[in-house]
Amino acid sequence: METAAATRRQANLRRLFEPDSVAILGVSEIATKRGGRPTVCLSETGFGARIYPINPRHTELFGHRCFPTLAALLEVPDLIVVAIPANGVLDAVREAASAGVGAMVIYTSGFATLGPKGAGVENEIRDICLRTSLIVCGPNCQGLTNLFSGLAVNFPTALSEGQPRPGPVAIVSQSGLVGSLVPAECMGRGLGIGYLVSTGNKAGFEFADAVAYLADDERVGVIVGYLESIRDIGRFR
Repeated sequence: METAAATRRQANLRRLFEPDSVAILGVSEIATKRGGRPTVCLSETGFGARIYPINPRHTELFGHRCFPTLAALLEVPDLIVVAIPANGVLDAVREAASAGVGAMVIYTSGFATLGPKGAGVENEIRDICLRTSLIVCGPNCQGLTNLFSGLAVNFPTALSEGQPRPGPVAIVSQSGLVGSLVPAECMGRGLGIGYLVSTGNKAGFEFADAVAYLADDERVGVIVGYLESIRDIGRFR
């Protein structure tokens, strides 16, 4: 029998891949920066859901009303994209989990790769996810794209050169570099891409989570995966 936590987690996976509202924390006024690209890309792909840029220095960016804080939003967003410095990430995760946010994509790098202090923060994020069923893609990831719905909250160079047509290929990569090369190759060969997922440090969202979700989508014919480590071999099997 499925537990209540498993049910919440599955619902939050849907909020990650099919959000009705997206907030961008640390949005930049420069479209080519990590914090600026999500808002621009969501507009270019025709994403129909609600978009909430968060930056206290602006009242409007890229044609969208800008909010000073997460608490100031008109609703609790399904998904938050995080593009702020590392020292503010843990507080952002705590606030999101407390507010009932479903999922987060954290671009910010560092954490476990910088030593014990960073690893401790990453473990705290992992613990929050386990307690609350919050889904955290990252940190240190390039985000994700669902081209079936127009969701594009990532920044690989290949996608900045033109959005591929939606199609049966799903790509899940721990490496940002490989996650950029594979879609570029697909686009060069005329292959449609349905999903592009960068898992990064996998603090609250594993390769196995992505594959399990994508395998249930009948529009997906093949899942391409690249892993550098497997934390839980049982879940991977």
